[in-house]
Amino acid sequence: MSDANRSSTSTRPVSRQPRTHLRHLRQFHDLTQEQLGDRVGADNSIVSKWERGRLTPKPEVQRAVAEVLGVDVRLIFPEEDGVNV
Repeated sequence: MSDANRSSTSTRPVSRQPRTHLRHLRQFHDLTQEQLGDRVGADNSIVSKWERGRLTPKPEVQRAVAEVLGVDVRLIFPEEDGVNV
């Protein structure tokens, strides 16, 4: 994926509260950070930042992550109540 496409999944800073659900769900599905990132158009370093609560993906990427993991987006990104799921 090109850098231009990766930037379209840019993230914004959030609280540093870790998202353990995201990491556990990714591991439950036997996905590496790189594999999850490839499926939603993000670099594995960005997935790591999502899991550590350092960044939050855009709403459309949140929905893609939730779809890949088979859960409601609010389970993974509860602080994003305004996301249209």
